[in-house]
Order: sequence, then structure tokens, then C-alpha cells
Amino acid sequence: MAHELVAIGRTGVDIHPLDHGVGLEQVRRFDKFLGGSATNVAVAAARHGRDAALITRVGRDPFGRYVQQEATRLGVDATFITPSRRRTDRPPRSPSARSSRPTTSRSTSTDTPPHPTS
Repeated sequence: MAHELVAIGRTGVDIHPLDHGVGLEQVRRFDKFLGGSATNVAVAAARHGRDAALITRVGRDPFGRYVQQEATRLGVDATFITPSRRRTDRPPRSPSARSSRPTTSRSTSTDTPPHPTS
């Protein structure tokens, strides 16, 4: 079936405080919501009765699973919300666990161009 709207782009999980009238340091309760421009467009179309789909990539973690489940709950076809090919559900390795190969850095000075010009 052809969709009336296909949104392609960024998705995310927005975290909003539920305690109002206090500074961030005093907030104790938060809630999560879908976010991202393409996601917001797809959700709005679905809320207006349109057949909408979202094409985006998510992490292989609880945030990615939430995006897929919540988009579906809100009426967006989540078929094309695909998880990343690499694992994102564990912290990255520490620098000491990475390759011991020396790293090189490139000068970012604006005094000399990075490539000779003629």
C-alpha cells in the first residue's frame, strides 16, 4: 500500500520535566516523548488520519525500541524505522582498551592552507 506521507530524517527521544516552577536541579520527575522534525511530521499526519510512514535509523537500545513502539502506537508505519547495524546498548570501550596504535593530528591553524594552491 502506498503511503500518503513518508517522512525521512532524524528521530529522537525528548525528555521533559514534569515538575514546574523549580530549577532543573530540583526536578524529580521526567517523561519521554518522540522528537525530531521528520518524526513530528509523520505523527502529525497520522493524527490527522493520513497513512504516514517514517524512514529513520535508531540505536539497538531501549531508546531505539521506544521510538519504534511509540511511533506504531501513534499510528505511524514503523516498518522503515531500522536499528543501527552496530550495537548501541553498551558503553563504548575505554581509550586504554582501544588500539595502541599512535594517533596523528592535523593542524587546524589558519596560517597555512592544508593543501598547496597554484
